[in-house]
Order: sequence, then C-alpha cells, then structure tokens
Amino acid sequence: MPLLILVVGALAVGIAAFFWFLTNRGALWWISLGVLVLTPIVVVVLLIRAQLLWVVLLTLGLAVLAGICARAALHRDHADWVMPEHPAPSPKRAFLVMNPRSGGGKVVKFDLKKQAEALGAEVDHRLAAEAQGHGAELRQAAL
Repeated sequence: MPLLILVVGALAVGIAAFFWFLTNRGALWWISLGVLVLTPIVVVVLLIRAQLLWVVLLTLGLAVLAGICARAALHRDHADWVMPEHPAPSPKRAFLVMNPRSGGGKVVKFDLKKQAEALGAEVDHRLAAEAQGHGAELRQAAL
C-alpha cells in the first residue's frame, strides 16, 4: 500500500513539474525539468527494488503498443480528407453587406466598396432584408 501511494504521489509531482516546465522560464524551468526527468527514474528504481520489475516492463510494453496503435490510427490517406466540391451557378445579382466600423475599419482602409462595385457587385450598408426585397441573392453576411 505505501508503494501505491508513492507511485500516485510521483504521478502528481510529475504532472505538476510538467506544468511548471511549460509555463515558466529561468531557474524554475530548470528545476521543473530536473524533477520531471528524475521522478519516473525514482519510481522505476523503487519498483525494481520491490521486486516489481514485471510491472515496469509491462508498463513500457503497453506504452509502446499504445504508440503503435496511435500511429496506425492517424496514418491515413490524406486524399480522403479533401472537402468535396460541388459546382454552383454564379449569382444573378451579387450583393455585399459591409460594415465600415467592423474589422478595424478595413472596408474604408482598403476601399473595399469601390473594388466590389468595380467587379459588378452591389454594395450597401443597409439591412440585408432590404436588398433581398429588391431580388438580390444573399450569399454571406457577417454581422
């Protein structure tokens, strides 16, 4: 029973040391790195001294098996990950809703209204419902 408490305590110390290792710099980073490296070594030595070498070997074997399974599960053909595309008809009457105050004023800064109008789109700062009332197709709006 005391060995179980020691192993669980070492696990907690290891997790805390890993957190400190990721979040700190300087001397505390080096101390947490040392604790992080030494904690599993001490646990393995104590388990071997308690004649529980089989537990250490079984744990290492299961860790290797878990790594192999993870690699096999994540090693797929990336061609399956491609988003399917479907042809869509061009809009009959393009309409853009732009908020000149959102995005840090990018509509005004990059003169997006003039660029969209040059491409043939109708640009309005009013409500999208009014545009739909005129027969425009609303494709996308960010409010």
